[in-house]
Amino acid sequence: NAILVSLLKACHLAGDLNFAKLIQKYIKDIKSDVLDVNLNTNLLNVYVKCQKMEEANTLFRSIIMERDNSTIPDFWNIMISGYSLQGYTKEALDLFQEVKQKDFVLLDNAISDLLTACLNSIESGKMIHNYII
Repeated sequence: NAILVSLLKACHLAGDLNFAKLIQKYIKDIKSDVLDVNLNTNLLNVYVKCQKMEEANTLFRSIIMERDNSTIPDFWNIMISGYSLQGYTKEALDLFQEVKQKDFVLLDNAISDLLTACLNSIESGKMIHNYII
């Protein structure tokens, strides 16, 4: 797995979605078990960096449907930051509402990205501020 994680990290840095998809296919073809957290995190990062939010959301939803993965905040942080930075404010806020219901703690960068996305909405900004304090 370490080699595959390293390859996915390289895909993320290079923004190479095609190679990441080949790795994803390889993993599905060769392994019968589910992707582990590190592989899923890095694969999700590649989709977000390449601005493929619909595909990222499909992967995200399949990840959190797996046993115990819905409780891993990394996936939520990646998606909220991705949506926020790419101008999908509504989707970012929808995920933020889910995070609040699950009582997760978001990373500072996800909160910062979310606040930036909400510059035109005082109410949304207040909601995020209340979450922080």
